[in-house]
Amino acid sequence: MCYSALLTNMALSAPPPNADQTLAPWYKSLHTKRGLSCCEEADCRHYPVEIDSGHYRILYEGEWVTVPDEAVDRERVDNPTGDYVACVIPRRRPTLVLCFFLRPDT
Repeated sequence: MCYSALLTNMALSAPPPNADQTLAPWYKSLHTKRGLSCCEEADCRHYPVEIDSGHYRILYEGEWVTVPDEAVDRERVDNPTGDYVACVIPRRRPTLVLCFFLRPDT
C-alpha cells in the first residue's frame, strides 16, 4: 500500500508511474503520531492540496477530502519529495487520510 510497494511486495497498489525508488526508504519510515506505520496501513502519494479554513484538503478520486488535524505531521522536516505527501487508506469509505506530511517550504 506504500509508495515503496514495488520493493516490498506488501502493498495492494503499485507505486505511481515513474516513481523514484530511491525515496522508498523515506516512505517506509513514515509513521503516525501513535507510532503506526503509514505505509503498512495506507497508500502514500502526492495529491493536489488546498487549504480551506485552516485545514488541509486533498483531491482523492475526484473528491476533496479533509485531512484530520491529528494526521498532519508538523514536526517531520526531512521530506525529500518537495511536495505534500498524504497516506490514504484505500477503498475505505468515507475516505480516511492516515498521515499527512508537509512540503519542505511550509
